[in-house]
Amino acid sequence: MNAPEPELLVVRNLVTTFPSDKGEFRAVDGVDLSIRHGEVVCLVGESGSGKSVTGFSIMGLIDKPGKVTADTLSFDGLDLLGISEAGFDRLRGRRIAMVFQEPMTALNPGRTVGNQIAEVFRVHERIGARQAWERAVELMDQVGIREAAKRANAFPHELSGGMRQRVMIAIAFAMKPDLIIADEPTTALDVTLQAQVLELLFSIQAQTGSAVLFITHDLGVVAEIADRVVVMRQGAIVEQGDVEQIFFNPADPYTRALLAAVPDVDAPRDPRRRLSAVAHADTMEAGHD
Repeated sequence: MNAPEPELLVVRNLVTTFPSDKGEFRAVDGVDLSIRHGEVVCLVGESGSGKSVTGFSIMGLIDKPGKVTADTLSFDGLDLLGISEAGFDRLRGRRIAMVFQEPMTALNPGRTVGNQIAEVFRVHERIGARQAWERAVELMDQVGIREAAKRANAFPHELSGGMRQRVMIAIAFAMKPDLIIADEPTTALDVTLQAQVLELLFSIQAQTGSAVLFITHDLGVVAEIADRVVVMRQGAIVEQGDVEQIFFNPADPYTRALLAAVPDVDAPRDPRRRLSAVAHADTMEAGHD
């Protein structure tokens, strides 16, 4: 029997706070999770549960006055809370990368997409502008952008949502990083494009062997891609385990409510179904000490 891969990312008691009129707000409240080399871990929960803030906290992208603390926040043995901003800049893009939910806000509107991809190679491989541009065009072709040489000269607003997300995937995987954090990367796309982008994302992931922290509220996607599932609610982890455990033997009432809220295409539509499921979870939790 093969030994399990060592842990690549270790997060223990991660707390992310923001000041508010009512005092300190804990958007992330004591999160524990880990990811092994090559593993796909899905972080799931409703909107506002703290999933994206968790990803941004790991990436070192929480701006002041937000504050991130943890007992442990390590990547391949490196203390992410202890390194300098310059050190983190060298790490980002090369060994840890992120695919953002909305590429129109993540991409620079004033620069061509080819230049934005090429910059990854210029910064991390110290190659010339022409070679970096050629690599960028090649990568755009690999992620399925037709007429890549022409599209490389386009600005983000000149591309469709699906193409922009492919550009984001190209940027994230350019250096074949050890870890990709994908923050609901298909939310803004229609169903057909969602499937195409997910297929692309995990096809490249299989080729590169990158580990993935996939942030989503879509349990249908989770069932297809996850090795392990981490369920989050109101800033805290309520349950985690492998796919079979979470889907077929969930321990927490909230997890059961999320699963119950997944639409059944063969069942009659009932708009009260999701509300009653989550309300039932609240009732069950209220009965616990």
